[in-house]
Amino acid sequence: MGWADEHLHTFSIRGRRYGEAQEGILQFCTVANELPLTAFHLREHEGFVYVYDFNAWWRHEIRMERRMLRQRPGQLPRCVAGCGPCPPEDIGGIERYLEARNEHSEYEFLDWIESLRERPIVLEDLRDEVDRWLTWLDRRFNRQTANDRLRELEG
Repeated sequence: MGWADEHLHTFSIRGRRYGEAQEGILQFCTVANELPLTAFHLREHEGFVYVYDFNAWWRHEIRMERRMLRQRPGQLPRCVAGCGPCPPEDIGGIERYLEARNEHSEYEFLDWIESLRERPIVLEDLRDEVDRWLTWLDRRFNRQTANDRLRELEG
């Protein structure tokens, strides 16, 4: 799973919104990618809000944990914690995501495995189905993936 920057998004920092300017759509006073995070001089434990996909309204609260002198290039910003996996790009919001997650629970997975006995197995189809199930069954937050994405954006 993961997002591919296909939807409008905004950052709300100190009461001001920063986003992506697109013709005929919402306009923001400043385009988000024109300002680095360091331009805000956030204090330790100060936070801001990031919203991705205005239809689904994926709201993230982000907090500056600690300010550090930059020791090595490419080290900051860095994600230190999170909760849960990233929902699929066009799942349709939190309600639809929770429904889909319930439809792909461990119990439903066991039922699906049991159903394999009842039909002939086409190996290529089975691989695709297993991949879909594994995506939903892994409910961990992957901090390494988040930090890899941050490094890509910084580069």
